[in-house]
Amino acid sequence: MPVCAYCNKEIEDEELFKEGKYWHRECLRKWLREKGC
Repeated sequence: MPVCAYCNKEIEDEELFKEGKYWHRECLRKWLREKGC
């Protein structure tokens, strides 16, 4: 099972693959917000 690059927890349902990493949908949103885009 892939692990989220943001929270480091396993992704059980649908994982997103972006920037070479796996993400939970919510975590990716948070990360993008923090990154500032």
